[in-house]
Amino acid sequence: MDFSQPMRCAPKQPPLCSPNGEHIALGIDNKLIIRRASDAAVVRTQACKDAINYLEWSSDSQYLITANFQRALVEIWALDDVEWECRIDEGAAGLESVRWSPDGRHVLTTAQFQLRVTIWSLVAQQTHYFKFPKFAGKGLGFTSNGKFMAVLERSEGRDFVSIITCESWQVVRRFQTETSDATDLTWSPDDHHLCIWDSPLTYTACVYSISGKLLRTFSAYSDALGIKSVAWAPSSQLLAIGSYDQKVRLLNNVIWSEIIDFKHTQTVTSTANRVVYAEIGAPAAEAAAKDIAHASSQYELISGSYKFNALKLDSEKPNPRLGVGWMAFSSDSRFLASRNDNMPNTLFIWTVAKLRLTAALHQLAAIRCAAWHPTRPLLALCCGQGQVYFWSTAGALALRIPAKGTFAASFLSWSPEGNTLLISGSKGFVMCDIAQFLSTNSDLA
Repeated sequence: MDFSQPMRCAPKQPPLCSPNGEHIALGIDNKLIIRRASDAAVVRTQACKDAINYLEWSSDSQYLITANFQRALVEIWALDDVEWECRIDEGAAGLESVRWSPDGRHVLTTAQFQLRVTIWSLVAQQTHYFKFPKFAGKGLGFTSNGKFMAVLERSEGRDFVSIITCESWQVVRRFQTETSDATDLTWSPDDHHLCIWDSPLTYTACVYSISGKLLRTFSAYSDALGIKSVAWAPSSQLLAIGSYDQKVRLLNNVIWSEIIDFKHTQTVTSTANRVVYAEIGAPAAEAAAKDIAHASSQYELISGSYKFNALKLDSEKPNPRLGVGWMAFSSDSRFLASRNDNMPNTLFIWTVAKLRLTAALHQLAAIRCAAWHPTRPLLALCCGQGQVYFWSTAGALALRIPAKGTFAASFLSWSPEGNTLLISGSKGFVMCDIAQFLSTNSDLA
């Protein structure tokens, strides 16, 4: 694997690869910088009106959004036309969030206090409005084919969902949900189903058809904190629900019944079908070596039982660090990776077809970010250290990022084709080229 030299980026604004994989955009203060992905050369620098708080590519990689929420200002830039520019000023209404529509020709802005969602057309110079969305940064989702949008609403103490066609931006269906206080929604990858779930105070997840028909209301228990995370398998055949009781429950898409729950136990025993990897620090002599490309830690294969570190919880404090706060399926739906928030140093990897734990990775530091390769069963993760970690069915690997001092990697993302991994941290970002590694590892095909 080849690493580039560190390049500057804002600590809280990681670089963003374009959907076609050809460019990388990043914001530093009020400057928009666009680099060519193949060699990281700067191809354009654009001065914005104020500091960049948000950055997003359009789906066709032709336009970029930059936003400053304090000034309620959105600026839109054309990649191939330096003279073209568009500005959206929400003024006194304020700006809570902004995003592209799937067609890359409409911009959605949400005003402060969730007063309205405004849809701005870059083609027809028209606007459409939807009043009183329940949330600004969530509770809104598009189907993968870009034809419909679902929006959570709250009216007279009840939750509603509006299904809107993206062709004319008209409401085609509106229905009340079975939730008491819905917190978010997500479409299935095949666009056939919509999952809506309640706040942690009530364990309720509802699955609806695109026509608004209720297919299943699922509740695993009551009188305790409920759902914390939800994820669809890319095949749309499974719905994973992570809960505060430290379990992931899998529902099938036939009758929407629970087929298994994965328990995140503090002690795991290695077997022939289950491997536990524990990160260990390098010996003192190795740690003092000046070869910056040399890994400063490695994984140890555990035989027998291993007990993971867990946080001590204070029952008197709100929002406990407890339960399954993150999970994601691999692109082929074969594996599910999950993290239990009260065991922040441990990543659990489950084999979906066999419904069992396949691997557990125990890190020296808390896991900051993890991401599956877009087309292969390869998982990358970082822990705020100067290293990046990989897991596949062939094993686990720790690599030091070649940078002076500690890089402190805190965020990573794959390029769309999966040949490059962008890793950002306290000292900028680096590009990790793994194309050759993938070509020589047949188990990742």
